[in-house]
Amino acid sequence: MLNMVDTLSSFINWANQIMSEKNITQADIARTGFVTTAAVSKLFTFQVKSVGVEMCKAIAVATGISPIEVYRKAGHLPNVTLTEAEAEEIAELMSEITDPDLRQDAHEQLMLLKQKQNRRKNTGGNIIPDPKTP
Repeated sequence: MLNMVDTLSSFINWANQIMSEKNITQADIARTGFVTTAAVSKLFTFQVKSVGVEMCKAIAVATGISPIEVYRKAGHLPNVTLTEAEAEEIAELMSEITDPDLRQDAHEQLMLLKQKQNRRKNTGGNIIPDPKTP
């Protein structure tokens, strides 16, 4: 298991990479995340022992990355398996669909994919066409 210094170092490396990719500065994090530039500077120069929740929120806002992912990278949330991460992503995508008809369409598409998977399992991986599908 990583100790706090390893976690902090890993987090700062990750944050620097994201900031570089998105052309975001420490000042951008302070401005958009409503934290002080001094607090941001202290984080990125290893003058803190861990990444606080407010700083995680500020980084999430500035980078447009899900706060859950930032909290996880900072060690505030446990790592998840890919399946759990996919479930979180699907839930987040569904929450962004505000039109009730489109939400229903998305739900129906997921149910169709589940049925297709079940048919594959029941036929040893062979795809059998859905009798309802033309």
